[in-house]
Amino acid sequence: MKVFFSYSSRDRVRVGEIKQEMESKYGIEVFLAHEDIEPCTEWQTRIISELKTCGAILLFLTPHFKRSKWTDQETGFALARRTKIVPVDAGAIPYGFVGRIQAHRFVDVSSLCKEVFEVFVADRLLKEKALDALIVTFRASDSYITANSNARRLMRYKDKFNRRQKNEIVRYAGQNAQITGGFTASRLVREFATENEGVIDPRILSLFTSLAR
Repeated sequence: MKVFFSYSSRDRVRVGEIKQEMESKYGIEVFLAHEDIEPCTEWQTRIISELKTCGAILLFLTPHFKRSKWTDQETGFALARRTKIVPVDAGAIPYGFVGRIQAHRFVDVSSLCKEVFEVFVADRLLKEKALDALIVTFRASDSYITANSNARRLMRYKDKFNRRQKNEIVRYAGQNAQITGGFTASRLVREFATENEGVIDPRILSLFTSLAR
């Protein structure tokens, strides 16, 4: 799942921190024009392409936002395409055609990322892709500590997964020694598999239980 961030270049440091957390903890691909466009790329063409293919657009509203030459154009493009718009009040409130959309108040990076991800999960068109991104992050856990942290985050949404996703969670857990060897991660997946015993493929469940700590 891809999200386009619309923001003033003056806020690039803070927005970069949000991107890093969204990608590392939730698996959401974030596009930032100032970071993701190669110097030789036709940047306007690339921005239009990203706006066309993103699942949502986040507006990082600060006093600098309206002074940018491009943020209003990016917002208008998203409105015309009926792209999911997520305004963030980081010192300024939504205005114009997005003024009717409730903004998320920026307090800190972690809280905002959690709130934004939950917006995606609550959206009928974005839910499956958002949860798939979270599962991929869990699958890629590269240490016991990361596996335990990713498992806790994953289980916040344990009632939201479809049948395919539930099987993938247990299968990927069985394929990753950091998950089967992580005390918290293995326990959480074992509990999850037990709760979904009639849904999980017995072969997948058998492999996981044979390896889990």
